Amino acid sequence: MKIRELFKNKKTALISVVGIVLVILFCICLTIMYNIMTIEKDSNFAVHQILQNKWSYTESFMRKLLIENAELAENLADQIILDARRFSDEQLTHYLNTINLADENAFRPLIEDVIKGVYFRDIPADWNDPFVMIIGKNREEDSFILTDFSENCSIEDYASEGEIVRYMEDEYRLHADPVLARHAFNNIMDFKSGEIWEGVNFFQFLDWLPSAARFESYDYRGLRKAFFDNDGDLRKTFGAIEILTPYYIYRDRDIVGNPRIVNRQISDTRIIVVVSAFNPYDIMVRDYDFNARTRQYLQSIENIRLEHQKSKTFLLKLNLLLLVIDILGIALIYAVLINLRKKSGQQ
Repeated sequence: MKIRELFKNKKTALISVVGIVLVILFCICLTIMYNIMTIEKDSNFAVHQILQNKWSYTESFMRKLLIENAELAENLADQIILDARRFSDEQLTHYLNTINLADENAFRPLIEDVIKGVYFRDIPADWNDPFVMIIGKNREEDSFILTDFSENCSIEDYASEGEIVRYMEDEYRLHADPVLARHAFNNIMDFKSGEIWEGVNFFQFLDWLPSAARFESYDYRGLRKAFFDNDGDLRKTFGAIEILTPYYIYRDRDIVGNPRIVNRQISDTRIIVVVSAFNPYDIMVRDYDFNARTRQYLQSIENIRLEHQKSKTFLLKLNLLLLVIDILGIALIYAVLINLRKKSGQQ
């Protein structure tokens, strides 16, 4: 009697079966979504942990490079100091005061000879060679690039007639990111060493790759965030920048010995700064140990993502199979109930 009332017509029975199928389908979809979200979360967490390890290893590598860079800048500065001893204090003062002019100056070629042909880790490239700048009394107004053999920073004409140096405003315009260049050179003119990784100083000499993340800040934190935004891609993060490490001759006085601060005022002394520079990515791709380790990180990430894709595919297939089994089971139950209804009606 109950079966007859429940299935008094096929339409009601069909609607009931369809309703059950839809409920089951909804539950299966929720299960699929939950499982996929769980896999995504676990996969992203695992990838992030590997990227954290890769960043830590990259930091360690960069700290070593900064030490090397500082040593190179110091060695070049020591050579300039040694060679300058051939001049008397009066001669050296005169040469220093006129070093920006096109007139004959015996000290300027000496500096050029020291840094010409020098490259960080002997990798010849415009982004791996040192340059020398002069810090004047009024910072940006009378500071300038004295010697730089980088072809990508060469200019056709000097800003002032009779001078053979590149003043800071002209220098900034030569860079892919003039704002970053101003920030970097102001750090140098503020006598910040840049030797500590957390205080790293850099500018950008190439345009970014189209897909590369931009720096949100021009410091260590900006580099770190760009690294993770670029999914640990070293070329996107480090491929367009130069790391700068200055060595000052000297911080508190010029090469002759005249103090920079006199009676709490900045004097007219000119401070020579040897800046050693290198492109991190250029070094990374040539370092065997670094490449071997970073390839391991990359392979681990690829394995995780592959397993992630396999797990998602398996879940989809499994839940699809369960759905088909449920539909077939319900269809079978429906057929059995209809058959029972017919038999019950005949009785």
